[in-house]
Amino acid sequence: MVALNPDGPGKWVNPDWVPGQPGAFAVIIGVSHYKHMTGGADPRPSPYRLSQLQVSARTASAFFDWFITDYTAQNCPVARAWLLLSPSDGEIIYDTAKQNYIEPTLANCGVAIRECHDLMSKMPNGPGAQSRFLFFFSGHGIEVFRSEQVLLPSDFQSHINDSLGIRNISDGMAPVAVTNQHYFVDACRNHSKNLPRQLVFGSQILDILDVTQFPEGQSCAILTATQPGGTAYQPRNKPHGWTIFGQALLEGLRATPD
Repeated sequence: MVALNPDGPGKWVNPDWVPGQPGAFAVIIGVSHYKHMTGGADPRPSPYRLSQLQVSARTASAFFDWFITDYTAQNCPVARAWLLLSPSDGEIIYDTAKQNYIEPTLANCGVAIRECHDLMSKMPNGPGAQSRFLFFFSGHGIEVFRSEQVLLPSDFQSHINDSLGIRNISDGMAPVAVTNQHYFVDACRNHSKNLPRQLVFGSQILDILDVTQFPEGQSCAILTATQPGGTAYQPRNKPHGWTIFGQALLEGLRATPD
């Protein structure tokens, strides 16, 4: 188990990791409570008719627990992590998450992603090739078209581009020296009938650079909870459980039999 220390609200650092040496970085986001959706603290009119979720924050917390307890890679220790959670009422976030997380608003998510990007951008090429980046999101998602999915932060209201574009994040992270990148997207990919006819890419959190600037050997794997047009699932009225995708992922990462 890595003895991570808080480095500010929602930020974690391994004090034994040496900057410039290989390391594993993670941005982990779980949104169950949506402030402006039906049943939220401040509901607002929205054309998407999305409801509150039950276990997405706890699932993301469990992924964080795996990252600091069971993650192992030779010559690539845990380095830094950003944890953003919005639990539902009654949802259990256990002490292993240390209660040091911040709300996954669009602004906070953007800050975490950019801070991680900027830190990894300073990694030398050699150590970067041995390093890893993990992005985990559990919450509401909408697929715009087959290759574009947006993920909804906790303060989402009705403007569809006030969201996280998985394509923007993965393409924006591509030029950094950390060449092994893994994206776990625990969200629906079904298209909303009320999606307005407009170009939808989500908030442009990261700048997209020319493809020729990508480092040699760049590896980017995006694992989604469902096929294009499909729906992700969670247990109903079970704040102690995980999402279906999250449970399968964590069992696989921990090599849990049966």
